[in-house]
Amino acid sequence: MEIHKRIKSIREIKEISQDAIAFELDLHQSQYSRREKGDIPFSVNEIEKIAAFLGVRVSELYGEELFQNSLESDKMASGSHGIISCKLLEQFEILMKEKEAVIAMLKERIEALKKK
Repeated sequence: MEIHKRIKSIREIKEISQDAIAFELDLHQSQYSRREKGDIPFSVNEIEKIAAFLGVRVSELYGEELFQNSLESDKMASGSHGIISCKLLEQFEILMKEKEAVIAMLKERIEALKKK
């Protein structure tokens, strides 16, 4: 699951409105909505603020626990061999792409700070 979908899911489970998170990020609700739909990527700063506001770790927004739970389920289903399912591999690939995007954003932020 992509990060914007995971954020939306956690927000809905916790029954928090888009307005509340938008206010926390100093955004208009429509701007936040576009991010949650995946039209605009969340910035690293926004992800950190959202995690704090939702009371979760940033790694949870990237699916760390989902990945761990899937791996444990696979091990139980396939005995001690721990055969990883195709679905788990797909999740891992998505997480790796998201990680690369965050790294690129952080590098851009570092370069911008160096120029100041």
